[in-house]
Amino acid sequence: MQKWIKKYLAALLIAPMGYIFLLGYLYYDYTEHNRDVAELIKHLTETHIADILMHGMIFLAPVISTIIAILFQQTLTGYQKKYEIIINSIEGIVWEVDVKTFMFTFVSKQAEQLLGYPVKQWLNEPSFWQGHIHTKDREQAVAFRINGAKEKKDYEFEYRMIASDGSIKWIRDSVSVILQNGESSKLHGIMVDITERKKAEEALKESEEHYRLLFQQSPLGVFHYDTNLFLTDCNDRFADILQSSRERLVGLDMKTLKDQNVLPAIRVALAGDDGAYEGFYRATTSSAEIWVSMRTAPLFDNKGAIKGGVGLVEDITYRKLAEKESKEKVEELEKFYEMAVGRELRMKELKEELASLKAELSEHRR
Repeated sequence: MQKWIKKYLAALLIAPMGYIFLLGYLYYDYTEHNRDVAELIKHLTETHIADILMHGMIFLAPVISTIIAILFQQTLTGYQKKYEIIINSIEGIVWEVDVKTFMFTFVSKQAEQLLGYPVKQWLNEPSFWQGHIHTKDREQAVAFRINGAKEKKDYEFEYRMIASDGSIKWIRDSVSVILQNGESSKLHGIMVDITERKKAEEALKESEEHYRLLFQQSPLGVFHYDTNLFLTDCNDRFADILQSSRERLVGLDMKTLKDQNVLPAIRVALAGDDGAYEGFYRATTSSAEIWVSMRTAPLFDNKGAIKGGVGLVEDITYRKLAEKESKEKVEELEKFYEMAVGRELRMKELKEELASLKAELSEHRR
């Protein structure tokens, strides 16, 4: 093919030179003999130069058009190859669907890498896509595609597909509706594997559920607060300790607490450190006056920045009262002991005095 093109390209290069020569001859003949237009046309006809020019054009026209078509085809083929390379390098399945049949008319090679099925299977089986969607998602996914074509709007949805090895892949499908004469004619889209993201979301959800369970059933009072010191959440035990309710506590500005003694421990968590407070506390949303033991720690977001703090509170009023009662009993015992020891010493002295009196009495009797 390239030799054939070179052959005609040579002809194309030689032909213009011949035409230039003929045009030069005509110009020379026209200027030297002072011919007018009519004489020049007559001269061209008599010398058959016009015939030569005409036949040359008739000969070269198909050659030129053929070469242009071949060059255009080669250029187009080059662009198609570049286009395919770009499409197949995308980390997702690029696809096209005919709206009339809902069959795939194009699927990129990533399909085989992602789900394991050959591209031919996608293109040749009318219900390939529907048949490989997870049964729990199939009805909704198919309805999404049909409604999207009817509404003539681009859309995006997520669903599960079954890979050739039996594994489940989560897919995010971004779809563009192509219109022709105001009607949906084709669907263009890209399917992206979001399985790992879904697994992370599920793990996070399970972790949050476990935390929520511990949060609600914890024997300790738990409260969350943001960087502005607003109480954002608390469990029922925290409300019970403060003899209040979640409704009154959530949203409370802790900068306005009646008892400010706890604030240093709360603030220190926002600086990235752990805080602690143990002592007497007067509640703000109730009349409770209790002894508490509190520990605080910072809370971080996904980027590692501090987004607030968490506090654990234990009601130690009973323990403090028990300690007070025990202390008072110890003090009473110490006093009693001191009294008892004092009495014992006094009895000993009395015994010694009595013994001395007996001795003196015996001496007098003698």
